[in-house]
Amino acid sequence: MINIHLIFIPAEAEIHYTAQMLDVTDQQRITTSPVLASRTSWRTARLGKFWCQQHFPQRPLCLSHKNGASLLAIGGKEKPGVDLEWIRNRDVDGLMTHIGSQSEREMLTHSPYPILDFYRLWTLKESLIKAEDLDFPSDMKRVGMARAETGKLQLRSTRQRHYLWLNARLGDNWLFAALWPDIAHLPVTLSLHQPYDSSLTIHDLQTNASNLTLHSNVES
Repeated sequence: MINIHLIFIPAEAEIHYTAQMLDVTDQQRITTSPVLASRTSWRTARLGKFWCQQHFPQRPLCLSHKNGASLLAIGGKEKPGVDLEWIRNRDVDGLMTHIGSQSEREMLTHSPYPILDFYRLWTLKESLIKAEDLDFPSDMKRVGMARAETGKLQLRSTRQRHYLWLNARLGDNWLFAALWPDIAHLPVTLSLHQPYDSSLTIHDLQTNASNLTLHSNVES
């Protein structure tokens, strides 16, 4: 059984941040740009990184932040990808012109839920960009989703990796995507950790995992 992990840090948790939590790289960044310490997103992301260093030392991680909250994904031997977004109305057609392929634009045109499906696509694209060390936003069209001959959706990866991917809503207003390379065919346990009193639930889950067990709100 492969164990993968997500850690959600709400904006309200920023009060727990201290400079003593910073690793060497972040200490150097804060010395160069001290204004970072006043940003909620910096504080929650570093809270998450510190928590991961205590519980999953030496394991690769990827983080995303939005509206002050942060979501981190823990990998195994290789870096995962993750993206967190706050659901709101967007100019889907206009944005898709810049970041979507022709087939992706057609999928959204025929979608009964264009805003939600836009965010599902966007978060998967950003997760792939992070996992494959690509450039945002210039590489958004290079990655994404395509429909296979079987009718199932599959990822378009620049590295031809077979990722386990998932996206879902977290609570009512968040939507996220996360992916891990080369484990989609294996039994996997996904644990959602919320160490700072958040109690959001994962729902509307979509994934290509063949055997996924979800543990939500794991005790920390």
